[in-house]
Amino acid sequence: MSQERSEVVLTKIEVAQAMGLVVALRFLLWGAAVSAITGFALLQAGRFPQLLKVLSIPMLFAIYLLGTGHVLLLLRFSNRTARFLLLAPAIGLMTLTVSSVLTSPPLIAAVFGLSLLSYLVGFSRQVSELSYRRAASWFGLSSKATLCLTLIAVLVPGAAGVVSVVGGMVLALATAVGWQIWLAELRDSLART
Repeated sequence: MSQERSEVVLTKIEVAQAMGLVVALRFLLWGAAVSAITGFALLQAGRFPQLLKVLSIPMLFAIYLLGTGHVLLLLRFSNRTARFLLLAPAIGLMTLTVSSVLTSPPLIAAVFGLSLLSYLVGFSRQVSELSYRRAASWFGLSSKATLCLTLIAVLVPGAAGVVSVVGGMVLALATAVGWQIWLAELRDSLART
């Protein structure tokens, strides 16, 4: 483990890039935390309807943090293919404007699954290029899990809704864990320079 952690030695240009990635990942992790708290509060709004009146501010704050983090990542990613793949969720949301897609739960699950799969492959490519092995391994494992869940949602009749909700929450958590692993590796490599 210690050999693996000391493999990444950064030049001055790479230090600047790594520091930018640290800031971007912090925004993403804060956005994920605010999203989780807001989601929990949204679930509680069934019992306490007055919560709905105050949830718009944390939702907007989560969108701001996640959006800023993604813009910073787009500016810092050196791999053009990874940059394009990072835009996959936005392209997936645009696909949902097609009415024929919105009427079919398996198609919706396929759009979300393929968007997340592309997104995770983009992270895996960039992290592999920068030689952060633990993060690359995590994002690779998460992308395989996404592919499996997407296939189940599309191919098993009636499974799209359950797999999308439960699998989506698990994969969102896995993505946030991947960000945290990469952030830890970045901080470790910065501490060694």
